[in-house]
Amino acid sequence: MLLSKLPALSLGLALATIPVSASASTFSNLFAFGDSLTDSGNVAIATYPNYQPVPFGGLMPSLAYQSGRLTNGPTWVETLAARLGVSASPYLEGGTNFAFGGARTGPLGTTPPTPPSLLNQFALFQTSTGGIAPSSALYMVWGGSNNARDAAGQKLAGDSAGASATLTGAVGDLITIIGGLKSAGAVHILVPNLPDLGLSPEATRGVSGASAAATAVSVEFNALLRNSLTTFRNDPTINLIEIDTFSYFASITNSPGSFSLTNTTDPCVDLTTVCTNPDEYLFYDGLHPTAAVHQQFGAFVGTQVVVVPEPGGITGILLVTGIGALVTKRKGTGSTRSTVARLP
Repeated sequence: MLLSKLPALSLGLALATIPVSASASTFSNLFAFGDSLTDSGNVAIATYPNYQPVPFGGLMPSLAYQSGRLTNGPTWVETLAARLGVSASPYLEGGTNFAFGGARTGPLGTTPPTPPSLLNQFALFQTSTGGIAPSSALYMVWGGSNNARDAAGQKLAGDSAGASATLTGAVGDLITIIGGLKSAGAVHILVPNLPDLGLSPEATRGVSGASAAATAVSVEFNALLRNSLTTFRNDPTINLIEIDTFSYFASITNSPGSFSLTNTTDPCVDLTTVCTNPDEYLFYDGLHPTAAVHQQFGAFVGTQVVVVPEPGGITGILLVTGIGALVTKRKGTGSTRSTVARLP
């Protein structure tokens, strides 16, 4: 059972850059909190204690999720970790990736096998590190997709107020985690927003209005998140790294050939069949990207995390994207500060 693998839970517990001379060794670790879009094997390990993933490059489609992830290979955070020279191995294997597939930002009931929420994951992190967040590490907080899917269902049912409350609560959970990381000593905190869930086959093949509802809640969530991050964005003691995932995936659907893709609408895995050319698909199933897209996204994020020295020995990060966000770090008083400008 999932909870049996997580004793701590018993107590309540899916471009253009400007390269500058970078040092991948600047980050001592990468700690990740998230859902299936970031899980590198925790759910598979928790569900099947003796699970042995099929090596990458193995034959498909005997097992649709043979990699132990909700895709057909490594997730984006594993690509990012490799670029930075650190690890993103699963927490249940002694690693620093606390993400669990199916997780929401906050607890969803107490009956097993509810996956650990991001708040639960943060509690596990605190236990494993003694409540200390090393300032030399990179922290990744990406959640809310499953909450947004819940909100889309509420909106479809005519409960717009309930949908907004769901989204507000989810963003509040993320802000709690980010604040907790800062208080524990974290400096570098990476926060992607949500992609357009209305583009997923789950939404486009759903009931009438499902795609529009999923897009609407994605936009609302991202606006709430951006506004709620203002305090951290203006905090001179941390480097807040915001990734505009919404614009990134919009660029894929607008120009799939630029990403070596031929299909951005259908899932590779569809009921009893698995496509023979997953590297040309955006979606592996109804919701999750293929490993090829994960790899490209992880590489993209990696090029955005460029470490440059600042006066006084303080390390800053210069981030430039060509698809929707410009993030810079101000040099000067021995501190850093994020400024973000959206492109049209």
